[in-house]
This record gives sequence, structure tokens and C-alpha cells, in this order.
Amino acid sequence: MVSLALRHLRYCQTQLAHTTRRLVLRHSKPTPPPLTTRNTTVGGAITAVGYKAGYATAGGSVDAFGYSALAANTTGANNVSFGFESMLANLTGSNNTAMGVSALAANTTASNNTAVGYQAGYSNQTGINNVFIGDRTGYSTTSNNNTFVGEFAGNATTGANNSFYGYASGYLVTSGAKNTILGAYNGNQGGLDIRTSSNNIVLSDGDGNPQIWYNAGVGGFFYVPAVYNKTSAGGANVVVNSDGGMVRSTSALKYKQDVRDLEELDISAFRPVRYKSKCEGDDQTKDYIGLIADEAAEAGFEELVTRGADGEVEGFQYERLTVVLLKKLQTLDAEFKAYVASHP
Repeated sequence: MVSLALRHLRYCQTQLAHTTRRLVLRHSKPTPPPLTTRNTTVGGAITAVGYKAGYATAGGSVDAFGYSALAANTTGANNVSFGFESMLANLTGSNNTAMGVSALAANTTASNNTAVGYQAGYSNQTGINNVFIGDRTGYSTTSNNNTFVGEFAGNATTGANNSFYGYASGYLVTSGAKNTILGAYNGNQGGLDIRTSSNNIVLSDGDGNPQIWYNAGVGGFFYVPAVYNKTSAGGANVVVNSDGGMVRSTSALKYKQDVRDLEELDISAFRPVRYKSKCEGDDQTKDYIGLIADEAAEAGFEELVTRGADGEVEGFQYERLTVVLLKKLQTLDAEFKAYVASHP
């Protein structure tokens, strides 16, 4: 009986040892391999963190962080992509930086772009040398050399060579090119619509109302809308020089030298005319009255005409004509007084 009990005890001990070994093996975890930076066969360095990040890359140096970041990249080099599906479709585009969810998501072959923000530069495929900073800036952009800074700036823009700075700056501009906007002006606000226009410079306030506007494409007009709303009983005192500079007109003695009395001029040399204007800023269907500056120059009245940088006659200084007429009136007044004195 004792022998049988001992055998049974040894059997139980053996079964317990086997069971314990199986439990240990079942719950143990293998030691994971160390994280490494993968080098391609052509010597490029690839750092990829995230599902399918840098998945198809076959050459060049790239840094991809996030789900499917640079997933389709093949030979595009020197790209940095941070964010969910950032630069998702890129194939061969190089020297790009995308930071944000879906930043530069559609980029395929374009190079030298920088996009920072949610869906910044989202639709760009082949446009180069662009900078998009802000939530959905340059979302629809497909062209080159644009700089958009501010949430929604240039959101619908497809034109090239634009620079928009500010919240929603240029938001509604579509095909317009070579425009510069500073402030929240969206491209169609405050009575100014440049959505498809080019070569504009707009300075706006925080609400997007344009305060200063210059357009080089329609004769180089410079607009300051607020000036029209400020009135004065004083005479005009601003002059635009031939180089485009705006200066204040003065008449105090401290600004004059070599002062002499004016001789009497022959006012019969001036020909008053009625005419229609050719100027872009004028109503070309209505009549205007004035003098011909060319005729005044031919008569020797250089003091009364203005010339451009090329020396061509440009205008007549009507405000100075009052001095000529005053001199004539003084002469006539003196003659009349002399006549009255001699005919009591």
C-alpha cells in the first residue's frame, strides 16, 4: 500500500510540472526586434513611422510620420511629411515639406512646396514653389509661385504668383494672378471684385474692407476710397510727379528762392476748347472743357505745362493760370484807374 501511494504521488508531481511549463509558455511574449532606420539599395535614408508611411519609396531620403504619409512615394527625394495621409499621392516630387492632416495630399510630381496646416495645399498636384501656412490655405491651388499665410487664405485660388496674408485673405480669388493682398479682404468685398483680375495690390482692414488698392493692369490706377469721404474747404495740395511719387504742394515764402515780379503774359496764346477724353478713368462719352498743354508749350509757357519722364508734354497746370490771369487783371485795373484819373 505504501509503495502504491508513493508511485501515485510521483505521478501527480510530474503532471503538475508539465502543466506549469505549458502555462508559462502560453503567457510569455517574445522579445520584439529593435526599431531601425531602413536604408534603400541606392543609399537613401528613409525614416517611416505609421501604417504604410513611405510604403513604396524606392530611393532618396524621406521622413514620413503618420498613417499613409508619403504612401505612394517612389523616387521623390528630400521630402518631409508629418500627418495623416500627408503627401499621400506623391510619386516623384522632391524637396517638399508637408505638416498637417492631408497637407499636400494630392501632390504627385510637384517639388519645392511647403504646406503647414490641415489640408494645406490639398489639391496641388504639379504646382511648384508654393508656400501654404494655415488651415486649408491654398486648398484648390494647382499653379506655381504662390504664398498664402492665414486660415483659408487663397482657398479657391488656381492662379499663379499670388501673395495673400491674413485670415481668409483672397479666399474668393479664382483665376486671378500676380495679386498681393494684405489683410482679410477675400477678393470680392467692399465694392471691389478682383476674383478673376490680375496685378492688384490691396491693403484691407481687419474686416476685409479694402482701404488702399492699386492695379497695374488698368493704367496703373491708385485708389484710396476713404480719401473721397474726407472733405475740405481748402484747395488741392497733392501733386503726382512723373515718377509716380505723391508730394504736397506748398506756397509759403520759406519754400521759394529768387523771387521776382511776374511779367505780363499774352493770354491770347491760350485756346479754350471743348473735347472728349481718352483717359481710362473718364467718362469718354461726355464733353470736357480745358486748354491744350502742347499749344501752351509751343507758345513758350513751360512754367504752365508738365512733362513726363520721357520729356513728352503731359498736362497743363490750371492752378497756375490764375496767377497769369491775376497779373492781367492787375494791369487792366491799373489802366482803368489811370483812364478814370485822366477823364474826371
